[in-house]
Amino acid sequence: FIQMSKLHNVRGRITYISSYAKQENLYAIYETTDRNYWTELARFNQQEFLKSGTEGKCIEARELLREPIEKIATRNMFYDEHGKHVRTKKEILDDSGNIRKGCKIVKKGEAYERTLFTAKNRLFKQEHYLDESKRFYTDLINLLIEDEKDKLRVFDKNGLYLATKKIGKNNPKAEQQSN
Repeated sequence: FIQMSKLHNVRGRITYISSYAKQENLYAIYETTDRNYWTELARFNQQEFLKSGTEGKCIEARELLREPIEKIATRNMFYDEHGKHVRTKKEILDDSGNIRKGCKIVKKGEAYERTLFTAKNRLFKQEHYLDESKRFYTDLINLLIEDEKDKLRVFDKNGLYLATKKIGKNNPKAEQQSN
């Protein structure tokens, strides 16, 4: 049985995994990418989450790109103190004709947006994708297992049996989960 879950605090998670002081029974520990990459990923996903206006927690983990995508300004672009794009320079000037604090100008030819990540692929949120992935990886693992009784099976949610969840000792959420 393969379980996929949403990751919320990616930066904290990678620090936890790579910290020798915090390791429990983790094996084959290595850095998959530069640490500031995870900071950038978290920042980007939090910004996209805020833009979407969605409620709940921001999901930070996603697909990665090798090269950043840059959008280049074809003309001067003006941003107010809230980071909102405005049409004219007059909109960011104070009464004296000076640029207000917090406002900025991106000159023609400069990058006004730079991102390392593509739009989220909706396929990965669909239930049939998860079912296909479970079956694929179960079959792949079973190729290496010779004894038939040791082979893995994907839980049949339409079968006779109910799914169960193990609740460990001293689990603070044990009462919640048993209801």
